[in-house]
Amino acid sequence: MKQILKRFSSNVKGMSSVEYGLLISLVAIGIIIALSQLGASTSSIIQLATDAFDKAAADTNASSQQ
Repeated sequence: MKQILKRFSSNVKGMSSVEYGLLISLVAIGIIIALSQLGASTSSIIQLATDAFDKAAADTNASSQQ
């Protein structure tokens, strides 16, 4: 049992992976919390961007058909 624990504690590469995983999950949680706090304003901004992309795509399709 001591050998297993000794090998696990000396595995620096594995610990780095765990730390990166924790860091990524904390950043993701922070982003989710920030976006949920912004709520409706974020939704309206995303809708405006979507509408702009749709209009640009429609304009491109209309000009390519002429």
